[in-house]
Amino acid sequence: MRSFTGCCCAVVCAAAMGGGMLAGLASAQEPKYSSWKQVEAAPETRDFLVAMKGGGGLDAAATTYLEEIVFPQLAMPENQGDLDEVRDRLRTRILGSFANDDIQNAANRLVVQGMQRLVADEALAMGVRLNAILLLGELEAKSGGLWPEALQPLATVAADASMPLALRVGAMIGLSQHLSRAANRSDPAIVAAMLPAAEPALMTSLAMPEDGTSSDLLAAEWLASQVLRLLPQVMPKASPQVAEKVFAVLAESVAGARSADAGCLCARHNGGRGIFNRCCRSGCNRGSAGDRQLRDGCGSGRQAGF
Repeated sequence: MRSFTGCCCAVVCAAAMGGGMLAGLASAQEPKYSSWKQVEAAPETRDFLVAMKGGGGLDAAATTYLEEIVFPQLAMPENQGDLDEVRDRLRTRILGSFANDDIQNAANRLVVQGMQRLVADEALAMGVRLNAILLLGELEAKSGGLWPEALQPLATVAADASMPLALRVGAMIGLSQHLSRAANRSDPAIVAAMLPAAEPALMTSLAMPEDGTSSDLLAAEWLASQVLRLLPQVMPKASPQVAEKVFAVLAESVAGARSADAGCLCARHNGGRGIFNRCCRSGCNRGSAGDRQLRDGCGSGRQAGF
């Protein structure tokens, strides 16, 4: 059975490492430094880190440093072959330097604003835009764990069917991590609180594109597979509309419009038998034109142990 996760992750990683020519910069003003190596050695970086580790807040100088020196580095031509490393250093060295939650939260909000501008800029290479969305998914709270306020901007990109699929895949990577980590905590109310923001992204990601290249269809299957993997964790709190979409994926798989992976994922992951049976009960009781096919598919799934 084909692995869509591996294929799409390879595509995403290739783009994240800077594939494609740089088509533009984040702002009209030319940044002071042309490479991340120069930023690392810059006196402004030294002064910023000393101030932040000493408990300094985000004053005008610190904000200017982030917005005019650090954030534009993702779009600089000299960094295009090392975007994953630049993103990692930005996150660990610069964003890991704050003394308390308040400063960390304020800095993370600046990051969201800066990265959203890069994501929305169609003049930039896809690798730049993709690394910007991946950084949003990696933002952390000072007290530990992923930063909760990143959920909404990630969900917004993942839910936007007009966005390039590479960006939606990048957003779903971050969104999946947020939902999975929340589901692993003991309080189910945490997942319930996330779902109003996340559900539009889940619904859009389960939709089958009408047309597209083979790469587009592969990415769309990967998005659906990610949602199906999440469902055992979020289904108890999900809306009936999400359950309907899950049924549609199963029906499309039985009818041959989707890969076998999509249908089997209704059953395969972490308590998925209940989801598979729920899909089958829902569909087999509909009396739809394809109900015989669906019943046959459900029976085959149960015989396979699902």
